[in-house]
Amino acid sequence: MSEHVTEEGLGQPEEPETQPQPNSIMEGLRKKHQSLKSKKTLDLPIPGYDGALVAKYRLIGLKELEVIGNKVQREFKGLGERQKYASIDAIILACEGLYYNRDGKLVGLSESISDDEPPIKYDPRLVEFLNLDIETGFDDDIGPARRTVLALFGGDEHDIAILDHSNSIGRWSSDTSKQVGEAFLVES
Repeated sequence: MSEHVTEEGLGQPEEPETQPQPNSIMEGLRKKHQSLKSKKTLDLPIPGYDGALVAKYRLIGLKELEVIGNKVQREFKGLGERQKYASIDAIILACEGLYYNRDGKLVGLSESISDDEPPIKYDPRLVEFLNLDIETGFDDDIGPARRTVLALFGGDEHDIAILDHSNSIGRWSSDTSKQVGEAFLVES
């Protein structure tokens, strides 16, 4: 042990620096790995609803994204349309349910209908529940689920909100140990 001089000028034995022990490093990494494996869903607020409407999303794999990409490439010519509808299809596929945020507690929209009702997703029940107009201003050939997402997000003029929402799911999927807004969303 070496000595160093303190403010009082007295020599005090220097405390040895504590290095992380191999077991604590290993345990820490194991805990992080378990956390990564166990975090399977993301609760993400729907833009425009002031945090009151929240979607629960699951991880989706590359094969599922490839199927979406191939389908959208066949359906649409323009890059912008492909991006928009690939984002919408990923949002639809990843959704496990929609919830109402009641003072920080998520309550399934389906629970207001019946206790044994499956979760409401981007489906006809949501259209009825929120009285969404999915007919006016939308192409018939894009399908009801896509029209539901578009209507929920405020229509075609809110394309960027849809892309941003989908991108948030993608960023979370790349590191499920982080919450949305933590370290990967741009702060204003």
